[in-house]
Amino acid sequence: MGCDGALNSCQAGCRDMYKTYLIGVVLLLTTHPAAAVEYAENPLLLNEHLLVSDQGLAVYDPVTLRLRWSVLQGEQTLEPVVADGLVLLSGGQGLQALDLASGKTRWRWRSETTLFSPSLDEGVAYLSGEDGTLVALRLVDGERLWQRRFDGWVYPPAVFGELLITGGSEGLLWAVDRRSGELRWQRPLGQELIYSPRALDSGSVVVTTFAGEVKVYSAQGELRWTRRFASLKSGLLVSGERILLSGLDGRIDALDAATGESLWQRSLGERLTLPAALHGERLLVVGDAGHLFEIDTGDGRLISRTRLIGEPVAAPLVYPQHTLFFMRSRALPRAVLIPRQSGDNNDQEI
Repeated sequence: MGCDGALNSCQAGCRDMYKTYLIGVVLLLTTHPAAAVEYAENPLLLNEHLLVSDQGLAVYDPVTLRLRWSVLQGEQTLEPVVADGLVLLSGGQGLQALDLASGKTRWRWRSETTLFSPSLDEGVAYLSGEDGTLVALRLVDGERLWQRRFDGWVYPPAVFGELLITGGSEGLLWAVDRRSGELRWQRPLGQELIYSPRALDSGSVVVTTFAGEVKVYSAQGELRWTRRFASLKSGLLVSGERILLSGLDGRIDALDAATGESLWQRSLGERLTLPAALHGERLLVVGDAGHLFEIDTGDGRLISRTRLIGEPVAAPLVYPQHTLFFMRSRALPRAVLIPRQSGDNNDQEI
C-alpha cells in the first residue's frame, strides 16, 4: 500500500497511517534540538522543511510531503547541511549557499573538483574536497577566512573545541587550528580513511580505514584503542556509548566506545551499502537485496524485516510508528511511508 505525497492524494486505507505519521512528525521535531555543530545529513528534517539530495536537491513540507522547491536536478549533489537560513550544498562543481525558504543562490564557492559536505559551527563553514583543500568560509557571505592544502583528498572535519580533526587519502589524521588553519598534530593511520571522522560524547574521535581498522583518538592525538575487521566497515553510527558498524560483509558490529570491546554482532545476509538510521534504541539498515532491517541497539536483536519495493536514495527517517523513505523515480524522489511493526514482513510492499 503506497502513501506518496500529500494527505489528499492518499486512498482511504492510507489516511489513518498518514494521521499517525503527522503525530510522529510533531514528536520528532519537538524532541530533536539543534546541535551546536551542524553536520550534513540526507535526508535532513527541520521544523518547516525536509531536504533530500539525489542528483539535485528537493525540499518538501515535512507535514504534507508536498514539494516546496528543487534545484540542480540531474547534477551531482551531496548531503545538505543547514544553518542560519542557508542550505549548503556541495557537488562536482563546488559549493552553493541557497536560501532555505526560496532555494535562490546567495553565494557560491567554485571548484574544478568535487567538494564534500561542509561542517558548520559558529557561523563558519569548514569545507574540504578531492583536491586536498581545507578552507574556512564565513557563512553569511562565503568570504574565505583561511585555506590550506594537503596531499590527496580531505574529508569533512569533526569539530573539537578549537580543533578540526580530519584525514583522507594520505593515511594520516590531522588536527588543525579552527581559527588559523595551522596544523597542530598529525598521526599515521596506516591506510586512508573510508570517510570523515566522527565525534564521540567522551571528547574522542572515531575513524575507519580501508585496512578494516577502527581507531579512537583523543582530541590531543592519543590513540585510545584499535580494532581490526576482516571486511571494510563503511557504515559508522554513534549511539551513546556504542559505536555501530556496518559493511559489505552484511554484519552489524556494536563496540563499546570507551574500550573497543565487542558488545554484540548480527549477521543479516545482505551487503549493507546504504546509510543507516537511528531512532532511540533502534537501528534501521537496508540490504542490497531490498530488505529493511530494524535492530535493537542494546543487544542486536532483530525486531523486524520488511521487503522494500523500490530503490531508496537516502537513509530512512524514523518516526514512532512509521519509517519514511524517499525512493528513486524518473523525476523527483518519491515519498513512501512504511508502518513500523515487529516480525517478518518479508516481500510485502508498503
